[in-house]
Amino acid sequence: MALDSLAIEAGSLLVQHAVRNWTGNREHAVSRQAQLVELIPTTVTDRILRRDLDRQLGRIADTVAERLMELCGHEFRGMSEGDKAAALAEVVDTLAGADLSDAALFADDLDEERLTARLGKRMPRRGLEHELGQAGAAFYGALLQECCGCLVRLVVQRPEFLARAQRETLQRVGGVAAQVSALGEQVAAALERMPVRTLDAPEGTAEDAEFTRRYAEHLSTALDYVELFGVSLHHLRSRTALSMAYISLQVSARTDQELVAHRAGWDPLESAGQEPHEYTARVQVEAALAHQRLSLVRGEAGSGKSTLLRWLAITAVRGGFTGELRDWNGLTPFLVKLRSHAEGELPVPEDFPRATAPPLAGQMPRGWAHRRLGSGQALVLVDGVDELPQRRREAVRAWLRELVVAFPKVRVVVTSRPAAAAERWLSAEGFMPVFLEALSPHQTAELVRHWHAAMRDAPGRPCGVEDLDVHAARLLGRLEAAPHLRHLASSPLLAAMLCALNLDRNRLPHNRMDLYAETLDMLLERRDTQRGIPGHIEVGLDRREKLRVLQDLAFRLSSTGRAELPREAARSRIAQQLPSMPKVTAEPEQVLCALLERSGVLREPAVDRVDFVHRTVQEYLTAKQVVHDDDVDYLVDQAHKDTWRETVIMAAGHANGPQARALIRGLRERMAVGGPHRRRLKLLLAACLETLDEVPPDIRVAIDACLDDLVPPRDLRSARSLAAVGEPVLDRLPDSLEHLTAKQARAAVRTAWLVNGPRAINVLTRYATDPRQEVQRELCGAWSYFHPEEYARRVLADAPLERHGNLFIRNSRLLPAARHLTHMRWLQCINTDIPDLDFLWDTALLNLLDLRTVQSGNLNPLLAHAETLSTLVLHSAVPFDTLTPLAALSHLHHLDLHTPPLTNLNFLYETPNITTLGLSNDSLTGIQDLSPITSLSGLKNLDLPSNLGEPHSLLTLLESFPLLRRLDLTGEITDSTLQEIVERTPQLHSLFLWNAKQITDLKPISKLPLHSLGIMGCSRVFDISPVAEISELSFLNIGGTAVADLSPVAKLHTLETLNLTDCHAILNLNPLAELAHLERLVLGGARPGLDLAPLARHRTLTVSIRKGQEVNNRRALGPGVRVKEPL
Repeated sequence: MALDSLAIEAGSLLVQHAVRNWTGNREHAVSRQAQLVELIPTTVTDRILRRDLDRQLGRIADTVAERLMELCGHEFRGMSEGDKAAALAEVVDTLAGADLSDAALFADDLDEERLTARLGKRMPRRGLEHELGQAGAAFYGALLQECCGCLVRLVVQRPEFLARAQRETLQRVGGVAAQVSALGEQVAAALERMPVRTLDAPEGTAEDAEFTRRYAEHLSTALDYVELFGVSLHHLRSRTALSMAYISLQVSARTDQELVAHRAGWDPLESAGQEPHEYTARVQVEAALAHQRLSLVRGEAGSGKSTLLRWLAITAVRGGFTGELRDWNGLTPFLVKLRSHAEGELPVPEDFPRATAPPLAGQMPRGWAHRRLGSGQALVLVDGVDELPQRRREAVRAWLRELVVAFPKVRVVVTSRPAAAAERWLSAEGFMPVFLEALSPHQTAELVRHWHAAMRDAPGRPCGVEDLDVHAARLLGRLEAAPHLRHLASSPLLAAMLCALNLDRNRLPHNRMDLYAETLDMLLERRDTQRGIPGHIEVGLDRREKLRVLQDLAFRLSSTGRAELPREAARSRIAQQLPSMPKVTAEPEQVLCALLERSGVLREPAVDRVDFVHRTVQEYLTAKQVVHDDDVDYLVDQAHKDTWRETVIMAAGHANGPQARALIRGLRERMAVGGPHRRRLKLLLAACLETLDEVPPDIRVAIDACLDDLVPPRDLRSARSLAAVGEPVLDRLPDSLEHLTAKQARAAVRTAWLVNGPRAINVLTRYATDPRQEVQRELCGAWSYFHPEEYARRVLADAPLERHGNLFIRNSRLLPAARHLTHMRWLQCINTDIPDLDFLWDTALLNLLDLRTVQSGNLNPLLAHAETLSTLVLHSAVPFDTLTPLAALSHLHHLDLHTPPLTNLNFLYETPNITTLGLSNDSLTGIQDLSPITSLSGLKNLDLPSNLGEPHSLLTLLESFPLLRRLDLTGEITDSTLQEIVERTPQLHSLFLWNAKQITDLKPISKLPLHSLGIMGCSRVFDISPVAEISELSFLNIGGTAVADLSPVAKLHTLETLNLTDCHAILNLNPLAELAHLERLVLGGARPGLDLAPLARHRTLTVSIRKGQEVNNRRALGPGVRVKEPL
């Protein structure tokens, strides 16, 4: 018989056996020779259905036959077709005579190996080899095993099989229910573990969750570090915990054209938020990333790009995002460092985990990375387009394009320096560009504190934990004193470098020359080298040659008074330099590109424009070039200009002996001439002491003479300039302040603490007992920049403090040392987290305590001041453990609580002397009984939320206070409610309504004898004409209202203060022209171009302008009008 016919017969036999098993037909004699259609159960009476079943069974038999034919075609290719047919015929006979009932199959445990072995015994091995030969016998075994396997699969896949399997199992275990239950659970578990195979998951997804967890745990640890590359440290390891050191950065969506507005000379501290109007608004980087799935983050060298990506990765796996990025919690990050792919192919998805978590790559389930990317649960972080050669960047763009097309849900963040990726470089791929901005002074201070906090757990720390705050305070003092350091510290990288050098060497050198040399070494060479980025390979410039090129460009910028050079001009300057560098074979354009992309010093702020990233570095290099050219006379000619001050000081440090003498002599000769710049030149000459390596006697005499003329400083600006001289100025400060004016005395204190250090504390100790408020305020403000304990013990211990005992601070770490302040009676500590109140046990007895915000619920330390405390303002982030200590404050007159919900107000029964009470909405949440408030019959000032419920509603409550003079209400009230409030409180002198957005009519207010009125955020108030009837009003705040017409204000002849913040509809200030007593006006959030000319005739007016408000005609204001901005 032909081979195919035998295969069909074998297939039919197998299906017959299977059908018998499915139908329970065990009558072998009757059905062994039956056709397939005859085995269809008799219960199937529909002829069409029976024919359909017959066709299906035939297809199954054909499938088995095809598998056998495939086996015959691929195995034992040396056998003839006849020999194979003989072996298959034996298999057919074996199947035809075999017992394949369900009982027999269960006896074989439905195991194809055991079934094959049982059937094979019907034809002993020797007999088979005799009949078929050795190869034929082996082929018979293979065919028989394939048939047995097909039969087992045909039987077990039918639903009927489960019931029979259960009956068989019950019979085998003898009806033991517990064992049946356990077996059922095992079967269910086994079935659950069976992978569902798909194209995306060829081996299933059963292991995905566990691997995702392990991967997240690995990244959470492996990426949680910040390493400072390129800084030469002696005692300190340059790695700290990223999660502790990170601060949130700001970005703008500025275009390259807008970047031209970022002048290198802008001082973030002096400008204090006065950004040029060309700037696009800044937002936190988290907010910018949250609104786009694809982002291109551009930033200059050291702006924090790589650190940002690592922080995003560890925060995602830790689920630490809040606010707008909370949807990123749980994402799987893949960090791709492009510098690792400078050659060869860019990574494919299955390579991503190998780069981020190499130890786990071997355990990764097949297809896991693709599944995370495809599901939208992945975050791809691509670092450093600029770190690849230019020839590779187009490949990166194509790679990114393919990635976002293949995985349309994936989130991607790419970083680059601007020179390597213009803002539209990835716009076709859908990426939103944002620009990492320089740190503000506040952010720099925050970074310094975070960095030192991260060092608490860092190995190899060169000092004790208790000294870290001292190092941080000292560095903050230096940043406050030195504008050139503030410029450097506006870069996160350089701010971290200053932190590391300050801690490693116990303080920053007062001579900035070493610091700038260290900075340039790090930026130009060591940082890239330690990160594995060979920056000189493509152009062949070493460090010395780079400096020569940069010096020339710096001098060109400074000498022409420009902030930028045209790119062509920069290229031309480089072309003039290259012939003197015989080892350099690169073209000028290649050299310029390399410096823009990798130097970290030069940048391209706009298309075809070149400038320096840091103005201070430009000044340092300019000074170096001038000294190299021996052109000291040129420096002397420029010395009176603010833009050349720092260059002259650093030229003194670069100069050799003869050059330094020539510089000092030239400055003295210009001073001798006199003129308007004489004092400025004196300050400049004194400041040169900072950088001079050696000070010959004749030069020292000249500088000392200048110092004698400059000390004591006459104002705070002079103090800052003097402090740059360093410790020599301390010797010239007066022993006592008694013969100085208050302004001079304050400037002398400022000079001393800006210089900082142990000798400065000696000077400040001499000034501590001066009773003038300006001096005491300055002394207390300096506390944060010294060791808290030493400063409190030596300087403030016997100081009278401001207003005879008032201490105001913003730094909670100072509180434990406050026990040394013997004259402290009022203590205010705000805008900081206060761990607990334990410090109160040891302080002098207090009359006033104002703390915001406390992180502990233990109020017991208040008991130490129960007999003296009259005013308590307490903002707490946690609920109080008990309210009993509040009840013990029997002398309390003023209580203001902003806390989580209080349990009750019963403590007010024990404090009947309270005349001022403030309770926040959160404090009163859930409290039903407000009757304790009504027990305060002498209440004069009340601050409450307006939404008090029954039975003691707001109106009912107000009837209990006949002496009430001031009322503050926050939240919604209606016009009718306002009318009733006025009727119940006709004696009010001050009324402040916050965010009462339903109020439209102010007529009821006109009946009150008010001195102060505030309707802040009452956005439906258009008409303030009723206010004009309040004859004695001296304070008015209508911020956030819809008022456009200010003419009613013109009738308020006693008005002294007017706040118009966020009054968007105001047309002009004309009605304010005749307000003779107006002393303070606050503007902000009004329409741009508000005209100040109507204020010109005022004699004693201060106009405070908030950030972002544009005004016109400032020059029209008279001498009596002072403009103060920004707030």
